[in-house]
Amino acid sequence: MSGRVDLGFIPQADILERAETVLSYPVEIVDPATKRKVTKALKPDALYGLEYKSDKGSRYRFFVVEANRATEPLTSELSIRAS
Repeated sequence: MSGRVDLGFIPQADILERAETVLSYPVEIVDPATKRKVTKALKPDALYGLEYKSDKGSRYRFFVVEANRATEPLTSELSIRAS
């Protein structure tokens, strides 16, 4: 099986290292109990990218993955979770 020479996989570690950051995104939400705005860290399970090579140069697309497999609680004390 041969791979496509015009398409490259970019692993999470490479993306985060180049960006000099961690996999976390601040999100402002409203706490349903208090109606106050709260900033929480959204932390997806994974991140990856694809590099598309063409005669015009490289193009990139990035994706985040959230895969809960019955590991999250059905309810939360504040109805606000980190991911």
